[in-house]
Order: sequence, then structure tokens, then C-alpha cells
Amino acid sequence: MSVLGLTNILNVICGCLSYQDIQGIDWKTDLLGVSYNGTLNVTISGRICQAWWSQTPHKHLFTKISDQSNYCRNPSLDYPGPWCYTTDPNVKYEYCPIYLCGVYCSGGFFKCDDGMCLQEHLKCNGFVDCSGGEDELYCYDEVNECMTDSTGLTYRGKVSTTQAGDKCLRWTDTTYQRQLNHTYCRNFSAKLKGPWCFKSSTDWAYCEVPLCGNISDC
Repeated sequence: MSVLGLTNILNVICGCLSYQDIQGIDWKTDLLGVSYNGTLNVTISGRICQAWWSQTPHKHLFTKISDQSNYCRNPSLDYPGPWCYTTDPNVKYEYCPIYLCGVYCSGGFFKCDDGMCLQEHLKCNGFVDCSGGEDELYCYDEVNECMTDSTGLTYRGKVSTTQAGDKCLRWTDTTYQRQLNHTYCRNFSAKLKGPWCFKSSTDWAYCEVPLCGNISDC
């Protein structure tokens, strides 16, 4: 069976009738998105893709797909899927927001590539919960420097000092054993007063993170 024939069968099984659905969501029918042939040309952070035929601003060796315009592709078989060189001279390449064909998880949940639905607050929490680790990818693309909920469970900003001004330790240097090589305040344990961090190997304290007043504050 041809690759195209297999792709069409997968589309029917998954309920994806094309590479983009009526809501504008781009799909891939295999984990790496090798067969993805859609027209998405924007990265996960919103940067425009560089055309594959171009060597500006980034030089590359993928000239065999020079006929693919500036669409997200995966010629290198990278995980988690299609990517592109960006037109930003300071960012060479990024992955694209293309999701594995399947159903959406309901509101308040994050969908893993294997189809499992996780509670949204488990995304970017320092522990790999999805089998492929995609819940810990792209965690700092859009940083809010305020809390969107009263306890800061979803806070992903870069405050790294306590309310008293003490510098936070790296999470990997503490007994909390989180897989996070940074010093940013978090609220993994759902403490009532919000994000916190370790200021020594045995002592922790709350951080000064404001509550978002409105969308423009975030």
C-alpha cells in the first residue's frame, strides 16, 4: 500500500478528513508527522517559517524539500514532529503546533500525543506525565508574570526570589527532586498562598507573584 493510501485510511479512522479541520487545527497522522503535507507555516511561538528554498537568515542542508514553500515539515525525523527554520535571525528553528490525529480532550485537560488526557495543571509541572514527554515541552514560550488563579498552580513566569528577597535554589539542587533545572517559583504542592521556592536545602518561602488584574496584565 502506498504512503498516501495509508494516510487516507488513518484520516478516516481518526476522523481527520484533511490536514486541517474546520477549526483551523493542523493534524498529523503519525507520531513524527513525516506524512504531514499541510500548509501551516507558523511555529509554536508564532514565528513565520523560512522558505525551504531559502538560505536566509539561516543556512541549511535540506534542499531536497525546496519545493515545500515555507510549510512546517519534518525532513530530519525529529520528535515531537514538524518544524521549520524561522525568519527570526535570532531563533534558528522551532517546532510547529501540529497535533496527532484524534479527538480533543475536554476543557481543563491537556491531550498527550498518545491520546491520554491530563489535567491542565500537570502540564509544565516538572514531571513527565505523557509517555512522550510532550507535557514538558514549550513551557516558556508565553510567560505570564502574574497568577491567573488565586493559588498560582498554573503560574509559569520567571520570578526567582522570595518575598523577603532571598534567591531561590534550582529545583534540581533540592530534596524536592523536580526535573527542573531552573530557579523559578512554582506551586507544585498547591500551597494556599501561591508559588514558592527553596531558599536553602531545607527551608522554603513564598514568592511575591501578583494576581492578574485583567488580560492585559498578563
